Amino acid sequence: LHLSARVTLLLHFVLELAGGVCGGIAEYFDLDKTLVRALYAVITLFTAFSGVILYILLWMILPKK
Repeated sequence: LHLSARVTLLLHFVLELAGGVCGGIAEYFDLDKTLVRALYAVITLFTAFSGVILYILLWMILPKK
């Protein structure tokens, strides 16, 4: 991340598989998008699919890039 630039969490439709949430998170934290998607899948499976609700909420509230 560049310290001089203002960083904003955005949906990233270029990295989109479903809604762009994981791609946007990966870009914001400068992580590999595949890693973020894998972590999301594991977290969703181990939290009785509450990750699906979180994904939908983030998809609705995050601004689009």
